Amino acid sequence: MTNLNSKEVVKAWWQSAASRANRWYAIGIALATLLAFSMPHILGYFIPCAKFMEVEWIMVAFTGLAGVGLLNMIVLFFAPFIEQILPQWCIPPLRALLLVVIPLLVLFGTMWFSFAPFWYALLNDPVLLCD
Repeated sequence: MTNLNSKEVVKAWWQSAASRANRWYAIGIALATLLAFSMPHILGYFIPCAKFMEVEWIMVAFTGLAGVGLLNMIVLFFAPFIEQILPQWCIPPLRALLLVVIPLLVLFGTMWFSFAPFWYALLNDPVLLCD
């Protein structure tokens, strides 16, 4: 058996979890970017003038990458230290929050931010997009 103290075990767990989670984050960002890029073309078949939406799909990619980068750089760096001072029952919710909830909020936030100018026109008067 290895002689690792709890700090090293926690740090190794977070490094492994962050590495695995970053793969999923990259897939999520790629899918969100593809969705943002294809949304005007898809909606153009069903909603008049929706094909004229100028969705900033590249903004979705850069904002998603920036959000995940900040998550990795700040939050995941300090997570092992935070885990050491928290009670044992707080650790699973903390891990779920940092590895699942916050990245999903980043992706949904970037999608909302990129489509926010078009929601009113799409839902109420799509002909406004033709102007």
